[in-house]
Amino acid sequence: MTTEAARNAHPIYFIGAFATGGLLTFMVHLNGELARYGNPLFSSWTAHGTGIIAAVILLLVVHRRRTPRVEKAPNAPWWAYFGGISGAATVILTSTAVNSPLGLSGTLALGLAGQVAFSVAADSWGLFGLPKRRPDTRDIAALGLVVTGCTHHPVWARRGVMVFILLACLGGVLVGLSRQLNGRLSISTTPLIASFWNHAIGFAVLTCLGLVVGACFLRALPRRLGMPIWVVRSALFSWRRAVGSLPE
Repeated sequence: MTTEAARNAHPIYFIGAFATGGLLTFMVHLNGELARYGNPLFSSWTAHGTGIIAAVILLLVVHRRRTPRVEKAPNAPWWAYFGGISGAATVILTSTAVNSPLGLSGTLALGLAGQVAFSVAADSWGLFGLPKRRPDTRDIAALGLVVTGCTHHPVWARRGVMVFILLACLGGVLVGLSRQLNGRLSISTTPLIASFWNHAIGFAVLTCLGLVVGACFLRALPRRLGMPIWVVRSALFSWRRAVGSLPE
């Protein structure tokens, strides 16, 4: 999509973007709650696992009604498939930040600043297939308003929040990166298939990461979620064998 076309896009695209922001807020809240009772890694792992299930169900439903494309879509570059990695890291970072003194509003505000900063940088340098263009007055004004709003958030008056502020901003940057990669992949496939690959690759990466730090799952879940210990140990038996001896 060209810059001029983006400026004069159909209102349905603005409605979709607005709805996406609302869903993102709801997702951050749910993932934060799951991280509060478990841990951020498990929160991201669960989010991507349930995302795979939902995507597969929708693919099975849509596949029966899908009409074949007349024109052949261009092949997706290899880097377009790595949106799941940045998505997995996003959930871990935002789940950590939302359970800090930042809360939900502070995490979202700083995350929005990170998204706008990444968008301006991606447009300026033409990253990931975007047409290269210089930021105009509206871009600079939007970034300035977001940053000004963040600096007036009451969380700045608290101590020991700088680390969480950086995590929230970095989470916003990764959200922008993940959206760009998934958007590029959806051009070559479909938005639903791109969502499937996003969750599948993120789930695979998080599973491998869980093999390394799997002890935290056994330590947190049974007691805090009220799950029978044998359920957790059975589900993570392969992880236990891969990691080795885990503390009881």
